[in-house]
Amino acid sequence: MPHELVHATVFPVQPLRLFAEGLAVALGGDDGNPDAGFYPAQISDYLVDDGVNVAPGLFYATAGDFSSFLVDRFGPASYSRLNPLVQRGATVDHVEAAFASIYGESLEQAVADRQAA
Repeated sequence: MPHELVHATVFPVQPLRLFAEGLAVALGGDDGNPDAGFYPAQISDYLVDDGVNVAPGLFYATAGDFSSFLVDRFGPASYSRLNPLVQRGATVDHVEAAFASIYGESLEQAVADRQAA
């Protein structure tokens, strides 16, 4: 139930699934983190077609882990500024540009930082 409440409360307009589900998993009481920080798929796989080609369990665990990392590292305000910029259907290039404009680094660099943590 907390997962769905995050969707209902935080997202009046749904951002890309990676960030919408990621925050719902992270704030829903389980950040999905298997304590590995290892993402077996490329981050772009989570962006193309809203990540439908990534196995659901892997998708939710990775999205929750990465979103939790972003909120912990940069704070919730940055995360909330990103979401309106990356609506569902956004291209990978658009998401990467929006991410860099908010976080000051590339999406790939943030993933590498998470994996190194």
